Amino acid sequence: RLHGHPFDQSAVNCIDSCSAAAAGFDCWRLVLAGTKGGSLMAARLNGDCCVQDSQQNRGSWRSWNSGDRIYACRLAPDGSGIALIGCAGLTNASSTTAGADSAEGGGPLRLFNVETGAQLAAGQPLTDTGLRRRGSGIRGVAFQSVSLAVTVGYDARVRLWDLRMLGGGVATERHRLPAAVWEDPSDCAGTAVQADRCHTVLVGLMQHGLVRLYDIRQTRSHVRTFYKGAHYPDCVARLTRSPVYSLDFNAHCFVRGLDSEINCVRFA
Repeated sequence: RLHGHPFDQSAVNCIDSCSAAAAGFDCWRLVLAGTKGGSLMAARLNGDCCVQDSQQNRGSWRSWNSGDRIYACRLAPDGSGIALIGCAGLTNASSTTAGADSAEGGGPLRLFNVETGAQLAAGQPLTDTGLRRRGSGIRGVAFQSVSLAVTVGYDARVRLWDLRMLGGGVATERHRLPAAVWEDPSDCAGTAVQADRCHTVLVGLMQHGLVRLYDIRQTRSHVRTFYKGAHYPDCVARLTRSPVYSLDFNAHCFVRGLDSEINCVRFA
């Protein structure tokens, strides 16, 4: 629990932080949080967990209204204050621009500058027919690099976005399309995603604790699937029903958070 937070009565759905030293703020960490009620909040923390905003007013957060339920948020790895926001997709996606103190407008994917309070771009996941499906929100976002991002959501697709092509708020429909799309073979919604900022992407799914490994250089399908099963004395492997709520990995293993346990799996 952080001092001076202005969170509304809605549950906090996501939180992320990164070192702000790269942006010239030594000894500070930039913190970002999104809520079920659509509030997006950012602050800087020092080593004593004291909160300070960009106007140097101690004990305060900056807050914006996204106009949509926020499922996922991720700060850019370079400490620039650029944030990737994944929303539920329940609001009108026709607008791709926003005011200085608003995060409203745009599709479920938002690119936002928490230093200036301006929405930079918005991308809309499209179905195969090019039409928007209401509620096909984004549940997980990850930066593959400063200019590439990966998203997963309810429509059972993994998308790779070139953030440079979203057009700074004036993108055409062609520019707002993802650079690559992978469809889940079991039509299972994605709930978590993590990238190694090289070629590997891990995606956690809604059912059975499933995790799929993707190589962004291969656009046809996933590379490998990891199940979560518990072996009983009768030698029958029973699969868990739990979604993958969180996910992280390194070169040797990955860790997934399930409904009642944290599970570590080695790749080899």
